[in-house]
Amino acid sequence: MSNYAKRKEAEAIARKKETTKTIITVAIIVLVIAAIVGTIWFLKKKSSEPAKKDYGDPNYNVFDYVTLGDYEGIEVYKIIPEVTDEQVQNKIDSILNEKVEYTDLTEGDEVTEADQVVMDFSGVLAGETEPFEGGTAEDYSHTLGDGNMIPGFDEGIYGMKVGETKDIQVTFPVDYKNEDYAGKEATFTITIKSAKRASEKPEWNDAFVSEYTEGEYTTTADYEAKIREDLYNEAVESSESQLDQDIWSKIVENAKFSGYPDYLFNKTYDESYAQIQQYASMFNLTVDDYLSHFGGGIDFPTYVQRQVNNELVREALIKTLKIEIDDEELRTLVGEDLQSLFNANSYEEVIANYGKDEILAYYKSKKMNDYIREKAVITEVSQEEYNNLKNTIEQPDDADTTDDSEGNEGDGSNEDDSDDNSDGSDGE
Repeated sequence: MSNYAKRKEAEAIARKKETTKTIITVAIIVLVIAAIVGTIWFLKKKSSEPAKKDYGDPNYNVFDYVTLGDYEGIEVYKIIPEVTDEQVQNKIDSILNEKVEYTDLTEGDEVTEADQVVMDFSGVLAGETEPFEGGTAEDYSHTLGDGNMIPGFDEGIYGMKVGETKDIQVTFPVDYKNEDYAGKEATFTITIKSAKRASEKPEWNDAFVSEYTEGEYTTTADYEAKIREDLYNEAVESSESQLDQDIWSKIVENAKFSGYPDYLFNKTYDESYAQIQQYASMFNLTVDDYLSHFGGGIDFPTYVQRQVNNELVREALIKTLKIEIDDEELRTLVGEDLQSLFNANSYEEVIANYGKDEILAYYKSKKMNDYIREKAVITEVSQEEYNNLKNTIEQPDDADTTDDSEGNEGDGSNEDDSDDNSDGSDGE
């Protein structure tokens, strides 16, 4: 298989994992950051770990803790998949960037726009003396000028030298999603630890396309048509995923919670902490800072409570709908997904890798997801219309659905909220 074919196969596998991500997220308690590492991989890793400690009595009655609200006839908007010329050009630029060569800058060299830097930074709000939550990072990789930081952040770095430490002043936008920082001034102490500078991008022409695709495509027109087709398929998958998230978010919002079973909370706490800690270590961040960067700025206890509420609703809905799967049906379902989802050769291999309970949870939740989607009232809109509706119609991530217990919140674990960072970044 050619290198180009291998790249396309890897992209296809990644898209398949993304398609099932929402359903699996509802099926078991996992992180909203499953896009980083496939959830199926996490299930496999969990199955290979030693037996968990005693979390309490697992035989609880879910209806003691949650009362379902409306789950049929949920009104939602579905994004009509489309591909813009800008998206195609962005993909072309991404391909060209793959072939850009980088040269290490040495200590004392000045950095500027488009340089890749590794830096430490610590931010303090005006009038405060300690760094604010989420405002500190070490060995943070960033491409200057890519638009992922708040205004003034990158501009303050331009001209700094490798090895230099400098204070810069910035002001958070008044419409910044995290209201605790919106419109406020902050001082960031930044140290540039290393940097790389890119050579010029290669030219997008027939010769480049032919070489890049190893002869599979010989003209830019043919390959751009393929790019557009791939982007459309991704848009379809994204639309379906967002639809499922929005339906689920409203169902959890409609539910009423009254406490939680110790078993579920303790188990969720440990498993969530272990997974977040693993991901956070990749970025040299603490668990709290990781959630600030990638989890919408929530703290860990709040995150756990949201996951618990999601699981309570999932369990209650599956029982209410009387969803059952016997051994014969489970074998059939796994067989249909043997290669595409599990990359396995037999039913026995899947069960050994992931555990029967986890696989049952996945397929029961898939049935549940199919049911609530079938019963939903769906209006198709453009991406622009969807964005405008999200801004004008309240679709909360936090559902104030507590009954007599403190701190119980429910949401759909919407992954698209990860751009609400509380540090200098804006959607990194």
